[in-house]
Order: sequence, then C-alpha cells, then structure tokens
Amino acid sequence: MAVNSTFNSRLAAGSVTRDDPRLRTIVWRDLLNLRRFEIAYELTLGLPWLLAPLAAAHWRVYPLALLASFMFFLTGLRQVHNAYHYALGIPRAATEWVMLGWTVHHDCAHAAFPARTVRHPLKARLAYSMFYHVEHHLFPTVPTCRLSILAQRMDDVAPDLGKLRVF
Repeated sequence: MAVNSTFNSRLAAGSVTRDDPRLRTIVWRDLLNLRRFEIAYELTLGLPWLLAPLAAAHWRVYPLALLASFMFFLTGLRQVHNAYHYALGIPRAATEWVMLGWTVHHDCAHAAFPARTVRHPLKARLAYSMFYHVEHHLFPTVPTCRLSILAQRMDDVAPDLGKLRVF
C-alpha cells in the first residue's frame, strides 16, 4: 500500500502522467501480431478449466471443482478482455463472437491510471498475465501473452510506472 500511495502522490504532483514522453519511446507495435500457435492458445486457454470442474464435481471432489471453476473464470476473463481490445489475433468479425463484455479494475476510479499491475512472475502466471493492467491500458492492442515483454521494456524506459502494483 505504501508503494501505491507514494506512486499516486507522485502522479498527483504531476511527475508521472499518461502523457509521459518516455512512453513514446517504448517499442511495442512488434508485439501485436500473434503466431498461429499463440492464436490457438489464446482461443483455447479455458478448455482444460472448463472440463476440470465438471470432472471434479462428477467425482465429488467439490473443493477442486470450485478452484478449477475459478481458473475457468480467469481464463474467460482474459479472453474477453483481449476480445474487447481486438488482441486475439483473429479478424474483428470473429472477435465480436468471442466478446461478452466484462473487465475488472479495482480502486482506480480517482487515480491517474485506471488500472494496476502485477509484476511477480509466479503471480502473473497464476493469473494468466491478466493483471499487467497499467501496461495494457497504455498499450491496449498488445496481446496479453506479450504484456510481460512490454512490462520489461517499460521498466527500461520508465521504471517508476511499474510501481503501481496490486500485490
């Protein structure tokens, strides 16, 4: 929390904004085009987590079914979020079929950035990289599977932007 309040005070003081000129120096357009494997992965990410809770419930292992259901929710959230920004690597018309319209932002209504970020590799992996949100909001068309690369590039140019961490 101290990091967030310190960062927010710097944002409020005007030392860091969305118009920060350092952001224009970050190379990111090369991250937009996905390879076929990456497209297939993005589109099928939730399938194991759809089947796992059904199997666990069938065998009456309800805590596992609940956990697997949550993972299905997270993967679906990632897919919808990428669909919202047309970052699934498929044509816009096909993306419209994937999109159901849901995204999350926590406690950012009055902040200079409308999102936070997760930079810990394990936490990012467990959340399917869904919480590189500062990175995503600054460069919304970069696919989620490439946001960790973008985060590294942002850290090289403007390390203070990575300090708005969720946990």
